[in-house]
Amino acid sequence: MVVDEGQKKEQAQPKKGRRGAGDGSWTVLRLSTEEKARAAWAGLQAELVRLSPDGKQVIAEGASHFVHLDRPELVIDAIREVVQGARQGVGINP
Repeated sequence: MVVDEGQKKEQAQPKKGRRGAGDGSWTVLRLSTEEKARAAWAGLQAELVRLSPDGKQVIAEGASHFVHLDRPELVIDAIREVVQGARQGVGINP
């Protein structure tokens, strides 16, 4: 069932003829443009970085949710850094 923001669940109509993975209930969340939501997300990402003594965060300026499409060089550099650190046994922040 597709529910737009502000739309009541009972107003939404299921897509006919479409089947997903099983018959279970699904909730799909989408990216918010609200500043409050962005700030909360940034805080959660920073917390994730702190979980590793070798954690690192790179801000993908100018990228949408699809960083790999908008800024592929950042993804390539990050993968190379992880592989090189693993090969040398030093991690990503030597």
